[in-house]
Amino acid sequence: MLFIRNCFDPDKIVLAFDGESLRGVDFSGYNLKEADLTDHDLIGTKFIGSNLEEANFSRSVLDRAIFDKSIMSETQFSESKLRKASFRSIVAPVTNFGKADMRDVDFTDADIDSSNLADANAENGIFVRTKFGKAILWRTNFKNADLTNADTRSIESDGLVGTNFEKAVLTGTSLEKKS
Repeated sequence: MLFIRNCFDPDKIVLAFDGESLRGVDFSGYNLKEADLTDHDLIGTKFIGSNLEEANFSRSVLDRAIFDKSIMSETQFSESKLRKASFRSIVAPVTNFGKADMRDVDFTDADIDSSNLADANAENGIFVRTKFGKAILWRTNFKNADLTNADTRSIESDGLVGTNFEKAVLTGTSLEKKS
């Protein structure tokens, strides 16, 4: 039996599942607020329209996972593998993607205001119409990423230290003239 624990109260069980693997499980529409899924293999898992506020996915493998239309706030993805994951139309303020492997990720129409993407690898990612707000992008790798019409106006210059926009599409962003 696998238990998903509340990350703020380890004695509180959010969900319990039989079996050892959560690969490909469909959690669409679930309330996983404060769930602790640290260090899990969640390849291909679906979280479409789920409540993931304050959930912890740190160091988990979430390649090809689908988070579309989910609500996240203060959710943790630090050091996670998110290759080819989809975060289309999410609302995720103050979410931590620091040091995550986000190659080929899709954040189309996402709102990640004040989120941390420091040291993340977002190479080849899609950030079309993404609202960055005051996101922190220190040393983030956006090589070959598509940021067409992304809202980058509120990103402070010190939030871009060491950020790589090599061959990135910046059309319609405030970064277009700076690159």
